[in-house]
Amino acid sequence: MKKIGKLALAGLLAIAVAGMTLTLRAEDKPPAEKKEGEKKDAAKKDSGPFRGKIVSVDKSAQTITVGKRTFQITSTSKISKDGKPATLDHVKDGEMVGGAFKKSADGKLNVTTLNIGQKPEAAAEKSEKKEKKKE
Repeated sequence: MKKIGKLALAGLLAIAVAGMTLTLRAEDKPPAEKKEGEKKDAAKKDSGPFRGKIVSVDKSAQTITVGKRTFQITSTSKISKDGKPATLDHVKDGEMVGGAFKKSADGKLNVTTLNIGQKPEAAAEKSEKKEKKKE
């Protein structure tokens, strides 16, 4: 009876030791490379498009708030209103905007392009539809 108990204990101990070495080896391996889809998701967090209504404009801080996110206007930001060049002075609360941003090293969302109002193509299509309805 004692031999069976000792054998069972030795077997359990062997399994525990084998499990520990496998766990340690798994930790020693370098992290697996990210899949292509995961790389794109990570890139989206650092840059990408945005669209929404202007909640607030802070001209002294050179920022705009769209939804819950605050974007920094920089000297390289390209701003346009209805397809024409514009400045931050042209941006008003409640207006629809869209554009693109890049996240800086300090975590700010720097605007690369800001389009105020409708896209020029959308505005032209809308006026064409109105003209057709009149006829």
